[in-house]
Amino acid sequence: MTFTNNIDGLRVTLWLESLMEATGTRSLTELARQLDPTSFWIDEDQGAKQSKWYCYQRMSQVPSQALSDLVKSRVPKAYSELHHPMWRLLRNPDVSDRTVRRLRGAMREEWQYSYAGIARLQDSDLKISISLVDLLRLDRLTYLDALMVFTIARREAASLENHERTVHLSNALWALPTLYPDDPLWFQDSLWTLGVVLAVIDEALQLKSIVAKSQRGENIQRERLLLLQHWAAEERIRAKPRALSSRVASRRFYARWPADIAFY
Repeated sequence: MTFTNNIDGLRVTLWLESLMEATGTRSLTELARQLDPTSFWIDEDQGAKQSKWYCYQRMSQVPSQALSDLVKSRVPKAYSELHHPMWRLLRNPDVSDRTVRRLRGAMREEWQYSYAGIARLQDSDLKISISLVDLLRLDRLTYLDALMVFTIARREAASLENHERTVHLSNALWALPTLYPDDPLWFQDSLWTLGVVLAVIDEALQLKSIVAKSQRGENIQRERLLLLQHWAAEERIRAKPRALSSRVASRRFYARWPADIAFY
């Protein structure tokens, strides 16, 4: 598979699985009939046929923005970032500078704040931590939002041939999933599946060569750390049900362990 197919497959699979869970449907045909009945056509035997949604399932087509918006209006709780601009950067990390400038100019206010904040930080401060969450207001961003902000900042550092800063930003990108373990991308049921998703994103952003260790010198496996983050949050909520009820409280809680990651 090419990077493009891997990335599009990931985003569409996440969208479909989220829709099926939110609607309680058990088949793709049932899902399409509920959300997109006009996509069916009648064959010569007067039978209702469906092809569009099976193209999505086969990863040969990405749903349009119009369909995504329509589905979102009908199923508000389902995954809504199918057309997030970060998917474009993941599909093609080598897009032109003009395209990146256009994406940066279209950033929402929260993204602009975090992007500007990164420029003010020293290299040594570009590490996932509670202070970074507070300084950049990362609680106001989703995982893809934050990934986009750090990716564009790294691209800018690379264009200025600031190698050391580029490395620090790459390390932050590598560790970013552990700050957002509650993102739909990481709601997987096995270490293997988590590892596959991580590998797809790492490959697209050229992060595969990064080596990280704990303070005890053990190699870090992010898929295990993501599961540990889930379990830690569950225990915290059992002990204090409203402890993680706000976005800032959740992000500060998840920022504790990534602060112990060391890069070599």
